[in-house]
Amino acid sequence: MKTKHIICSLFGAFLATSLMGQSEQLTLNRCLELALENNYAIKIARIDKQQAQNNVTPSPFLPTVTLNASQSQTSTKTTLTYENDDKVKNDNTVNNLSAGASLNWKLFDGGAMFATHSRSKQLLEQGELQLRNAIEKLIIEVSSQYYAIIIQHNRVKAARQYLNISMTRYNQAQAKYRLGTISGLEMKQAKIDLNADSSQLITELEILKNNYIALNELVNMPNGQIESVEGEVIPDENLELNNLKSSALENNVSIIMARTGERISQNDLNITKALRFPSINFGAGYNFNYNDNPGSATKYNRTNGLNWGFSLNYALFNGTDNRRKIQNARLQAESDAINTKQVELSVLSDLTSTYNTYRNNLQMIAFEKESSDAAKLNMDRAVDMYRLGSIAGIEFREIQRSYLSAEIRRLSALYQAKISEITLLYLAGKILQ
Repeated sequence: MKTKHIICSLFGAFLATSLMGQSEQLTLNRCLELALENNYAIKIARIDKQQAQNNVTPSPFLPTVTLNASQSQTSTKTTLTYENDDKVKNDNTVNNLSAGASLNWKLFDGGAMFATHSRSKQLLEQGELQLRNAIEKLIIEVSSQYYAIIIQHNRVKAARQYLNISMTRYNQAQAKYRLGTISGLEMKQAKIDLNADSSQLITELEILKNNYIALNELVNMPNGQIESVEGEVIPDENLELNNLKSSALENNVSIIMARTGERISQNDLNITKALRFPSINFGAGYNFNYNDNPGSATKYNRTNGLNWGFSLNYALFNGTDNRRKIQNARLQAESDAINTKQVELSVLSDLTSTYNTYRNNLQMIAFEKESSDAAKLNMDRAVDMYRLGSIAGIEFREIQRSYLSAEIRRLSALYQAKISEITLLYLAGKILQ
């Protein structure tokens, strides 16, 4: 009865995994498309890029034109009382209207306007790189979760086969116990092992479900629309370290961002150096004034006219503040240049380390595949030998464990090799290619 209870409790889990296979299966490319369309981090990065693009304008080179107009009215009432109580009242309303237009154009500022415009372009490039970096990291996360699900499906399959073997062993132990060929102790041990394997399968199914939840979160599908994926974990065995290094120095997003930051700091230095030079401005304007004052000797007064001219501003001394700003900007430029070298070194070091892991995992896949195949053959023989009574339950269990352990190691090496491959492509700047 207890054995039937175990089978019934696991039937729901088996049915759930079989239903996954019946639903629409999504490829990795489709998962990536959904992630790029719906992921919040990508949406924010796109908005940041648009803001940087809006800041790239010719405004530093263009004049500013200002219009102004005003109208006011003043009403006064005057009452004069003389000694004979005669009163004289006088009401007066004054209207004033003024309007004008002014143009200011900076003709020279020591090159600051050119450096400012160049800086805006570099900030736009930085925004594009940040968007690219967000996309590449999302690709890594989705791909890693996608391949983790495929590997976990294989772990569930292995755990199910493991459980079936334990079920077969337990049924045979029951039959032998009834015949009196084994003790009750060995039959109970078979039942304990069966319960342990049942728990292990439930754990593997729980991990698989949680992996699907994580994948749905990455692609912003909170209702769990992704329930099944299709594909295989097949690492590319042809990656070469020298080619990856050359590509990284040219295409790695972190290195490019560091170089862009270096150029931005150089523009900041040029903007600061412009403080040493005078600024030359051109200004022009037109003004119109109209005054209506009935109480004045001149009832109406109107003036209008055009004005223009040049102005020069030059700070002869400001307490060495400009010198301090230039020194700090130069130090920042030097710091960013050093940071670029540091980023290049760090990327190349990470790439070399990851490549070693990648090659080792490829070798481990071959070793563990050979071990898994050998362990499977031993397991098949052990099942027949246990049925015939040629081996004891303890020996059978050890052969069973060896089989599952070899398969789990093979799956782990396969997953780690694929993750190392994806990481190498990211470091080399090739993940979007």
